[in-house]
Amino acid sequence: MHVTLSLGLRYPFVAYKNGDRVPVPEKTTDAGFPTTMSVDYVRVWQKPGDPPQKPTTSWTKAEYIAREKVQWEKNHWRWDQRKVESNFDQIDTNLDGVASGKERQDWYAKQAKTGKPPEK
Repeated sequence: MHVTLSLGLRYPFVAYKNGDRVPVPEKTTDAGFPTTMSVDYVRVWQKPGDPPQKPTTSWTKAEYIAREKVQWEKNHWRWDQRKVESNFDQIDTNLDGVASGKERQDWYAKQAKTGKPPEK
């Protein structure tokens, strides 16, 4: 998950009419729309028991397996490490021993295109 801080304009500066977003200029100030934002702090936390998060989207085989195991347990699926290792081998297309974010994204897109969900 990525944290995004946005100055995206919402109500009262925009309204929905006929399914489209339209501006509501009479709700703006004399200076116009807000153009700056100050953020005092952002709080992020991790659920106890989840594997430690690293600021990277590339996972080694051991990290991938650990993350998958947490997901399988959370979903009450019967754990199948051989299947997870097989999935990792399919994901790691450049055979560098790392499942990059791009490789995982491509693998999931391929699974979705074939209409076949990732095997669990």
